[in-house]
Amino acid sequence: MKFFTMEWWLSCQRPGPRRDAAGEWRRYFEQIRPRLPASVMTLVETNLHDASLRDLHISVADAKVVMLFDGIAWDENVSRRRLTFTGTSAMQFSVDSKNGLDPLAGFGDFGYWEIDVCDEGFEYRGLFSNGIELLLRFQDVAIEDYAK
Repeated sequence: MKFFTMEWWLSCQRPGPRRDAAGEWRRYFEQIRPRLPASVMTLVETNLHDASLRDLHISVADAKVVMLFDGIAWDENVSRRRLTFTGTSAMQFSVDSKNGLDPLAGFGDFGYWEIDVCDEGFEYRGLFSNGIELLLRFQDVAIEDYAK
């Protein structure tokens, strides 16, 4: 993560000044926005805050990653979201077991995410409440919502 780091998230849990990660992200995002296709813009705008990763399927042969999230009702009809990344060239999970909001709860809640442009296409970075960071490089994405 470049903007919404675990250090920043932990600082939000206590009183006092903190870095303006959201403002930094918005300024950077406005620079890359013209390079993002509609499917990636939809990913940026898709709310996954406090969602739980329920299923992760990686197909190396198809260069595809499917992530299924259950969430706190994003709206009254949607409780599950499936993200299908295609043209996937890299996926990495990193864990800082010393820092996290709930280090014993699996992946924990999905808290924050960022998007970036890279040589392979796009890079999706996410931060889970237990300190796990996700990095996923891809070329396209599709998002499906499911009712309760």
